[in-house]
Amino acid sequence: SLSVNGAAPAEFILDTGAFNTCLDRTYARSLGLQAEGEHTAEGVGGYDTFGFAPLQSLRWSAGNGKAVVLRDLRAGVIELQDGLSSVEWGRTAGLLGYDVLSRFTLDLDFDRQVLTLYDPVSYTHTGPGTSIPTTLRGNVPTVEMTLDGDCRGTYIVDVGNASVLSVGAEQVRKCGLLAARHKEVQHWVGGIGGAFVESVCRLDSLELGPFRFTEPVAGLTTHRQGGAGSQEIQGNIGT
Repeated sequence: SLSVNGAAPAEFILDTGAFNTCLDRTYARSLGLQAEGEHTAEGVGGYDTFGFAPLQSLRWSAGNGKAVVLRDLRAGVIELQDGLSSVEWGRTAGLLGYDVLSRFTLDLDFDRQVLTLYDPVSYTHTGPGTSIPTTLRGNVPTVEMTLDGDCRGTYIVDVGNASVLSVGAEQVRKCGLLAARHKEVQHWVGGIGGAFVESVCRLDSLELGPFRFTEPVAGLTTHRQGGAGSQEIQGNIGT
């Protein structure tokens, strides 16, 4: 939970797929914040407009009483509670994005549901794991990944995506993924810009750095608006 300008704490989504910290429009109005300017944001399902609002402070508190306080931020103000966005994210007050997350080294322990923040200057990794090359595209981290042995592409690393691995329309077409014989179910996914249908199935394999997974679950779409229809990004790795 985060406290904006000293207000009562509200729930935010930790979102490595967000180019900037954003507030939901209704939540921003409840704090008396007015967005300035009009810009276009590309979301997974399409496009929406947003403005910026200055924040005096953003307080990020832990259960043990410790807290991180950031000052003089500029947050995007955008619609986060329409349609399936609220189903995907719950009644969130906002998205915690690149402008805040890039100030720390983050350790996400999904099993214990614990997030630890470190000073990147003094941080040294210990323990198991293998580093994987990452490229920032518009402040969003991406990695190279291969599906079914020879279907290579660039995928967003997005812990704000609560759904399965999503494969965009261009990659689905190029690799003939919907033509393969497999069981599938249809489901709706949504985010900034709108909602669309994915065919959820199991692919043959997935390779990410030195790791190889067999029969991973993936969502395949033919939706060609927004990030789902991107020519540069082939998909989205979720939680």
